[in-house]
Amino acid sequence: MHPVGQQLRQCKVTLDAEFPTAGSYRVFVQFRAGGHVHTAAFTVIAKH
Repeated sequence: MHPVGQQLRQCKVTLDAEFPTAGSYRVFVQFRAGGHVHTAAFTVIAKH
């Protein structure tokens, strides 16, 4: 959902991570926006 009448800001987050072995990993990120905590899930493919 997007608030009506408010301009959305874009944000880019970059991070480095090391995984013990190659494969698929599920990564969860929490952030606060508008006074609420949100959780976003991403699937990361680690290659060696």
